[in-house]
Amino acid sequence: LETAGRHWVAKHYQRPSGCNIAVNISNAYTIGSDFDRCSTGIETFAQKQKYWDGKQAFNFAKAFDSKLMPWFAAAKQRQQQGQTQLEALADGPSSQALNWADLAALLRQHKHPSQQPASGSNADRCMHAGGPIRQSQTTASLIVRIQEGDIRAAATGTSAPCLSIFRPFSFDAENWSLLYDPHHGQHSLWHEYEPIHRRALFNESLRRSIKGDISLTEPNIFAALDSNKTSLATTLGQADLSCMEWQQRQLARAEHLPLTSEWSGYGYYWQRLNKKDHIQ
Repeated sequence: LETAGRHWVAKHYQRPSGCNIAVNISNAYTIGSDFDRCSTGIETFAQKQKYWDGKQAFNFAKAFDSKLMPWFAAAKQRQQQGQTQLEALADGPSSQALNWADLAALLRQHKHPSQQPASGSNADRCMHAGGPIRQSQTTASLIVRIQEGDIRAAATGTSAPCLSIFRPFSFDAENWSLLYDPHHGQHSLWHEYEPIHRRALFNESLRRSIKGDISLTEPNIFAALDSNKTSLATTLGQADLSCMEWQQRQLARAEHLPLTSEWSGYGYYWQRLNKKDHIQ
């Protein structure tokens, strides 16, 4: 399903027998003329707005997408790269479940694996903000598995999946570390972790420590998400507790470090954001 204002188009993907299907989107429309359903009056609206001349076959993506924003956002590069990688993961028997760790690795991907946060790119799936052209950053990455009515999910709830741990949660309980109750004066998980994240942007040693601790802790979380239904609540609760302990370890590592440690345009950019977001 892709939307433009109150108009929309939808495409139905039918899985061939014995095969998986991989579909990827990245900040740009992907449905052209091959939609199966659409909102009433979409063609009339597009022609009235001069998005479509009414002569060629109606193409939703061409009519409603802008050219400038997807170009600056490197949307096509990310979409093609992600599609290729998802197809590689899905290239197996339909009974083979995709791996949580593989999907998490995709969401953490940078165009150049060894790059520093300051030299990031809009082509990164795990994007770090850093200036007027790259003002956004990847936040609250999410993986969901829906299988025969059984819904299981993991999300970071924090900035930069390469520096965040995937936390388990379900939709039948509210006491997850991912969630918070603003009516009781609690800060969001994002706000609690953001001082750690912003210090890590300027400290390579801290980044290595965080990533190392992720690699040690996360396999147990993903194993819990694969538990059978009878023990799921218990194992997910234990995994969530390990996430809270993980965050306390990162806080202990980061709290004595400066927020920014360089005099540069990148450092000044984050100094302004720290002040604006009341991050100390």
